[in-house]
Amino acid sequence: MANKKKKRTNYEERPISFKEMVECRKQEMAMRILPGFYSVVRDPYTGREEKVYSPSIKDRATFTIGDFGED
Repeated sequence: MANKKKKRTNYEERPISFKEMVECRKQEMAMRILPGFYSVVRDPYTGREEKVYSPSIKDRATFTIGDFGED
């Protein structure tokens, strides 16, 4: 009989929490989705759900307008 070795992984084998699912979706929405859209995250075990909104345009600005003319 052949010995079957158990595969070792570098990650923890634990279920993903609802909070982790929501935070992951927030990061995805911030990077890829246009402002004004939302996504619903549902927990398959408890049925709990939460809406995650994409950030507004003012939150996505890559620069801020400062005081001009001050030397």
